[in-house]
Amino acid sequence: MKSILMNTDMTRAIMQDRKTQTRRPIKKFFDLSLPKSEAYPILYENMPTDLEFKEMSGFKNICAIFYSKSEDKYYCSSPMQYNIGEKIWIREPASIVDFSHDGLELRCKYKADNKIVTIETPDRFLPYPPETKLPLWIEKKQGVPNGCIKELARNFIVVTHIDIQRLQDISDDDCLKEGIERIVFNDGMRELYGVDIDREHKNSLNICNTSYKDAFRDLWNFTSTQHLKWDDNPFVITYNFKRIKNEQT
Repeated sequence: MKSILMNTDMTRAIMQDRKTQTRRPIKKFFDLSLPKSEAYPILYENMPTDLEFKEMSGFKNICAIFYSKSEDKYYCSSPMQYNIGEKIWIREPASIVDFSHDGLELRCKYKADNKIVTIETPDRFLPYPPETKLPLWIEKKQGVPNGCIKELARNFIVVTHIDIQRLQDISDDDCLKEGIERIVFNDGMRELYGVDIDREHKNSLNICNTSYKDAFRDLWNFTSTQHLKWDDNPFVITYNFKRIKNEQT
């Protein structure tokens, strides 16, 4: 089963059934006029500006097909990372609280709700040969690198629909599905839009927005890389999903 990385705020939004969409930028394109196009990836910033999405193609390894009128060429994206009907576990932020003296148990905390659980240390992290040590992030009781390990997975989703669109084409309704919410302050005089301002990114995200789209723009810019920002308006894969109780559902 594949995993998908989500930050703390977005994990919380999924747990509250507020987030049912996620967008992932298309970073690489391939010129279908070349005999071995997969060997010559083209970054989005180097693509023709008149690129248009045409259709989804393929069966098991579905990809998006694009056309440039100025170059009279067709391009394709990398295969979709996730497919419709696929079940995925959420790689959410977690940290090590403590571990047993012999290293066979780990106490871990989920950052989304501060819940603490105890699990058996997976064999791949145990010292072998004996003179070696546990991974540094365990020894120093730090955050689990790149989100929780699969043994800590507790949130699962299934992909229900996939769309290809420009980033800036997101609607207010889709901003809500991305986890953006309206924030009403206690005095009832100010209504802003963003993620929950009491959370970990409150000093990093600009929550003083006047629209859902502005709030999503700031959230996107906070997590995206160079050349794939809001103003770059990249093509994105929009994964629609629903939360399921466990991987067997």
